[in-house]
Amino acid sequence: MRPPRPPRPSQPVPGRRKAVAPQKPLTTAAPACRVPPAPAQVLGRVEESPEEIKARLLEKKVARRRLLIWRLMWVLLSVAAIAAVVWVALFSPLFAVQETRLEIEAPETIDVAPTASVMQKHVGTSLFLVSSGALREEILKDPHIAEATITKTWPDGLHVALIERVPVIGVKVEGGYDLVAADAVTVTTVNDVPEQLPLLTTDQEIAATTVSQIGEILEALPTDISDQVSEVSLSGGIYTLHVANGSQIIWGDPSDAALKSQVLQLLVQQRPSSIYDVADPLRPSIR
Repeated sequence: MRPPRPPRPSQPVPGRRKAVAPQKPLTTAAPACRVPPAPAQVLGRVEESPEEIKARLLEKKVARRRLLIWRLMWVLLSVAAIAAVVWVALFSPLFAVQETRLEIEAPETIDVAPTASVMQKHVGTSLFLVSSGALREEILKDPHIAEATITKTWPDGLHVALIERVPVIGVKVEGGYDLVAADAVTVTTVNDVPEQLPLLTTDQEIAATTVSQIGEILEALPTDISDQVSEVSLSGGIYTLHVANGSQIIWGDPSDAALKSQVLQLLVQQRPSSIYDVADPLRPSIR
């Protein structure tokens, strides 16, 4: 005999009451709020209206004009500043040379009047416009001046230091005697025989080297002899010194001046003579 089948779930079990599920209270749902959709974004360039384009172009034009105006203002201000500096430096009285600020430093034997006259020309001129080189060249036109040093004393002064050109020899010329310095420049011309300067007689043109060599010879001589030299003759490159007592010193060429001077001093101390020949200082002679 078969066992009875179990009842299906959908079928009620005999003798058992069907369970009823508790009912949930009914609630009324609130109507859902509808959110409007976001505006669609357009990818790429948005086309502008003609009015917007005109406004944008006008704005750019105004900006460019404003930039141009600012640049022009800066240029004008820069030019004005430069012009002001140039005026102050070159034309204002601030840097104008003052007459009371002109200074000359020179030995007492120099006549400074010509130099002062040259400096007076620059009174009232801006110190920036005064050329030291040109002023020096103009001062050196005076043959008595061997050198001039120009110093600008800011803001409105000039200082000039002078070195005198000293003649070392006299040269017989028509109507007098030229007093010639070591650089062969004639310092002045006098009518009478110059005192304390030997005369130069020569058969050749006087050059700067000639006068310079004479100066070296006279400087090498002992003072008691050089003070008595009254004339220097040059012929064929041979120098001869004429002493006031009538004696002569055959010096020869300008070489070995110091040795020749020592030998001459020994010869003079030995005995007086009319001719002292030291052209060759290793073989001197007395005649």
